[in-house]
Amino acid sequence: MTDNRIILGTAQLGLKYGINNKTGKPSIDASVEILNAAFDNGVRYLDTAEAYGNAQEIIGTFHKKFGKKFKIITKLNQALSCPKIIKKHYPLLPRYSVFLLTVFYICSLLNGKPVETIKYFFDDSLLLEYEIKHGIVFNSHNIFYGIWLKNYFSGLSENVNVIYQDEFYEGGRIISKALQPYENIKTISLQHGIFDLQHTVYGISELELSDQNGDPVPTPCYFIVWGEFFKEYFLSNNLFNKNRIMVLGNLKYQKTKILKLPVKQNIKKVLWCTGSPELTGNDMAFIENAILNNKELEVTIREHPIYKYEKELQSQLKLFDRFPGIKVSKIPGILEDIALHDLVVVNCYTTAFLDACLNGKYCLRIFPYPSYPSYLKKYNSSLIFNIFSDEDVYLALQQMKGSEIIADAEGENKDIMNINIPAWEQILTMNVA
Repeated sequence: MTDNRIILGTAQLGLKYGINNKTGKPSIDASVEILNAAFDNGVRYLDTAEAYGNAQEIIGTFHKKFGKKFKIITKLNQALSCPKIIKKHYPLLPRYSVFLLTVFYICSLLNGKPVETIKYFFDDSLLLEYEIKHGIVFNSHNIFYGIWLKNYFSGLSENVNVIYQDEFYEGGRIISKALQPYENIKTISLQHGIFDLQHTVYGISELELSDQNGDPVPTPCYFIVWGEFFKEYFLSNNLFNKNRIMVLGNLKYQKTKILKLPVKQNIKKVLWCTGSPELTGNDMAFIENAILNNKELEVTIREHPIYKYEKELQSQLKLFDRFPGIKVSKIPGILEDIALHDLVVVNCYTTAFLDACLNGKYCLRIFPYPSYPSYLKKYNSSLIFNIFSDEDVYLALQQMKGSEIIADAEGENKDIMNINIPAWEQILTMNVA
């Protein structure tokens, strides 16, 4: 008789685990027998993880020896750190490929088939063909960029600061790697966009930065972030030298006039900053009743600055059929566009709420997924309303009709958009310690 309510943990099979553990980690044979006894007594689920030592290999040994199969619940490193074998042979694989290969690798362990060569991942699959096309053929320019950069800067004897906008993605790694040998060159990369674990810099782990594997991710000498919050966020996953992270603010805002004016009471014009059809569909579920069907509000869509999704929003969501009053903005700059509206609606993945703050405008930040990191949900202020349900939208609109407030964008949000012009001048005049 099986009992699906019982899940057996495996941490102690792969590690010396537990505060009362006096005997250490059991042998592989003993661990396999424990699993066999559990299976014979009706247990069908195992909980394991990449961090549980060799627990996954032990599960694979059991599967191979007895031919019995548990259902597995496992966890990957949040930064998707790949096995040594992948890093050794394919250090520049895109992160989505690293994820796939990590999954394949773990599956091979759980099935009792340890991987000896990278060839395993490409047998009977199109993955190798895909990587050759997308990782080598279509991006072969990266190889030449690295060589060119290294050769160019080898001829410079004076001190140089190389500043580039990147968050440890492939392009930034190429620059960092190419310029590493030169002591007279300081590489400085900039935070540039949304804050989410899918962005490399915020999910990068100590394993990826450490040279223990012989192939650490190339990093810049300094990394510039917008505020103390982002510094803390980045360091939460690794042991990167905190003195190499400079809190200077976003260059975009250094010369922007920060408004400290009474915020409008009457919300008439709404700017909805959209993204992909998927994200826009999530947003729509929250604002449909309170905003899109509100005849008193004039709604304008602002498309993603790079990806123009107007056709997809219509074909996939029927957005303009369902809400014929919606307009599409033709204003080039987002700050100018926001200035023409009373309320800005954004998804939690965008930094457009900062633009709204600087214009002294109300902003609804929509959080469609409960799993979104809790430390990113703290920005409730006189201007920013975090939205977790359609009811929150109604409550926010009611609150906006309250008494007049003074919007101090810089004061309220200093930890996320620090304005530090003197520090930027120091960087640009090459006075980096």
